[in-house]
Amino acid sequence: FVLSYIRLLKMPQGGSITPASMLPIMMFAYAFGFGPGLVCSMAYGVLQMFQDMYIVGWVQATLDYILAFGSLALVALFRNWKSPFNFSVGVVMAGRSRLPGAATRMLATAVVCATALLGAVVAVSA
Repeated sequence: FVLSYIRLLKMPQGGSITPASMLPIMMFAYAFGFGPGLVCSMAYGVLQMFQDMYIVGWVQATLDYILAFGSLALVALFRNWKSPFNFSVGVVMAGRSRLPGAATRMLATAVVCATALLGAVVAVSA
């Protein structure tokens, strides 16, 4: 949470660019699993909401803070892969799932499913 106070750029309508402020949350989710990671990342979203609050309505607060930061726990889904890049792929997928727009999330979900399927095929054939 402390890393989110180091801001490289602050946006005019809320939000900012910070160096690796979500990385410790993703590392926690990877180390302890999806359930604890989801609780930790959603709590981080609530802390972020109180740190730099820009809320128009309850739907926006839920989508922009709680669910968006909760998606960081997706990193934990890649920890059982037999690949040296499982954490890296999980970080990319979790970061990608935070981007706005239903089409982007559907595309990210399709990529995650296809990548998991490919990883399972490679693991079985090895």
